[in-house]
This record gives sequence, structure tokens and C-alpha cells, in this order.
Amino acid sequence: MTNTLFDISGKFDVALLGTIELFATVCSALETEFLLVGAVARDIHFLHRHGINPGRATADIDFAVLVPSWGIYEQIMKRLTLDGKYTRDEKMTHRVFSQDGVMLDVLPFGMSEERADEIGWPPHFDHVMSTLGFREALECSMKCQLKKTPPLHIRVASLAGIAVLKLIAWADSYPTRKRDAVDLRFILAHYDSGNIERLYSPEEHLFSEVTLSHACCLQSFSRYDLHIFTGLSAHRGTNCPGSVDRKYSATGSSSGIQGKQVVPKYGQC
Repeated sequence: MTNTLFDISGKFDVALLGTIELFATVCSALETEFLLVGAVARDIHFLHRHGINPGRATADIDFAVLVPSWGIYEQIMKRLTLDGKYTRDEKMTHRVFSQDGVMLDVLPFGMSEERADEIGWPPHFDHVMSTLGFREALECSMKCQLKKTPPLHIRVASLAGIAVLKLIAWADSYPTRKRDAVDLRFILAHYDSGNIERLYSPEEHLFSEVTLSHACCLQSFSRYDLHIFTGLSAHRGTNCPGSVDRKYSATGSSSGIQGKQVVPKYGQC
């Protein structure tokens, strides 16, 4: 993780601030780490930090939360709805709604009794969701200040982390979730905002250190951001993160990801 703090106090949507503050308070009380992902994290980077309008406003908040067990997860969900201002969805039990229409999705990962890259939802554990990429996104997350008084700091997925999670979501639900491809294209098209200097100053030595198979990736991502891609591979720093070989079970859920070295042809990346 990076502890470099970026401050967007006074810029963030007030309608979403109360929900995020409540969630941060609940997680702090239970000593659980959490990470803002999804469209709100994207907006923090592009809209609030760099003034680039992503074009699709949202009142949906997505948090990934690192929990050791379903018991801790249920404590989080119960505390969120304790005062009656938030209601838990009866069918989608990872979701709560505020009285103002804000939707909060709480996605657990890291449970010791679960597979490393997926969880089965209780009570029957037959509904499986991929958690691939959440741990790496947390490791490469950034610290953001949303409010000064009282101070509110949360961890936000980096743009590289958001891109990885979009790739995984797109692969898991292709071709139904077309918006993941649209969001990924937007990230790649605007990634140079705030990152060009990183690539051409402290990171410029990368151009002489990497092989041809990495070059396409480095055009968009600096070495720090590439950590999240290579972290998904068994051989860190040796595979092109643009190429992955996914295996699926009979139910269609993801069961793994493995890097594959590819020498890109013109126009691939």
C-alpha cells in the first residue's frame, strides 16, 4: 500500500459522504480493512483529482472488505442497518439502501475457509462470486481524504487496481456486462492524467530493463501499478499481464488465473 495522501475535501458528493462515513466507522470498530472500488473510486481519480468527467454519474458505492469469517461480515451488515436508516436487500444480501436512495454493496474477501479467489454465499453456499484481484487491489491502494472536519480517510483502489477488477468482471460475465469494457476503455484512454511524469522521469529506466513482451503494458502503466498485475501471476515481473489463461468450473465460476508470456504483434496493445 502507499500512504501518500491525496485530499479531495470539499469536492466529494455530499450525498454519498454520509454512507461512506458510516461504513468506515463500522469497519474501524470491528478492526477490518476495506477498499473503495467501482464507479465511485473511478470518479475520485478522474473527476475529483483531475477534472475529467467520466460521463456516467452514480449513487452506487462498492466496498471490498477483508474479513476472516462470515460472522464478522454479518456483524458489519447488521451494524449498518442498526438504526433503521439503511435497509438490507432481501435477495441480494450484500447490498443495503439508504433512505435517500444510495446503494451500498459490501463485497467480502480473504476468508480463511474459502478458496483464495472465490466465495460461496450462505446459507447454502451455492452462489459463487469471484474475489480474484481484491487482495492485490488492496495492496496497491491509495489513501484518500474525503473530509477534513472531522477527518475521514479511506483507501481507494488505484487506477491499475480498478482496471484489473474490470478485466476480471468482464471475463467472468462476458458478454452480458458490456459496461466493464466501456469503463476499461475510458481508463486506458485517460490514464496519462497525472501519470506521464511518473513514466518518463523516475520510471524511465524501465524502457531499458524490460523485454518486448512487457513494452505494451508499460505504455499505459508505471512499474508501481504493474505490481498489481504481476501479483496475479505465479512469476512476478516475468509475464505480460495483458495475457491471462482463465480456467472455469462446470458452474461457470472462475477458479484461477495464470500468466502466459506473449510477444505482442502490432496493434494488440
